[in-house]
Amino acid sequence: MKLFAVAALVLLLAGASVSAKPFNVGAHVTAESQPDESHSSSAYSPDAIMASVLDMLRSMLVADEPAAKTVAELADNAPANVSMLVNGVKRADLQAVIGDPNWEATIFCPSNKAFRAALFKLKIKITDLYSDKTALLNILSYHTVPGKALAAADLKDGQELTTASQHKLTVHVDKVKGTTIAGDSDAGSVVAADIRAGKAIIHVIDEVLLPPKPTAEL
Repeated sequence: MKLFAVAALVLLLAGASVSAKPFNVGAHVTAESQPDESHSSSAYSPDAIMASVLDMLRSMLVADEPAAKTVAELADNAPANVSMLVNGVKRADLQAVIGDPNWEATIFCPSNKAFRAALFKLKIKITDLYSDKTALLNILSYHTVPGKALAAADLKDGQELTTASQHKLTVHVDKVKGTTIAGDSDAGSVVAADIRAGKAIIHVIDEVLLPPKPTAEL
């Protein structure tokens, strides 16, 4: 589908403008789990890249592009760049929730690059997260705002959103830097917006937002 191809392109190009943060290397962390540092941010202007990509995204989201009927359907056809979150949702046994076409929510979906950076920072492997259902649900619920399907135009500077984990996320909107979603200790920039699935809207972000403490399920 055209939407997913464009979303994948957004994530690919956005990765060129995001430099990896320095972390202390744990003894058991493998090279495969480390963030991809193959792109140099100095070779590109982040503002120019994102402006071009977003213009392309807007131009290709034509009226005849059908939206997925449910988040589950979208997950089944999602680009490889967000496979870590998609696999996490499937392992968390949330099919009844995401398979409901009437489920209304705003979902901030971290890219794979964001997940790799978070795992590296926490010194764990993705299999460790997948096997810990409580931790997995805490992260997923922290990225989900239930009861509201907020498009990019609905996100306002200073706006506070209550997540499924009953924590607050704060929206920051800058005319140059774009939209950023800030959690308790992390903030992620929106790199692809307004991906619709049923009554839900998904925005791809470049950071995993870590919840302050274990809380409720979706």
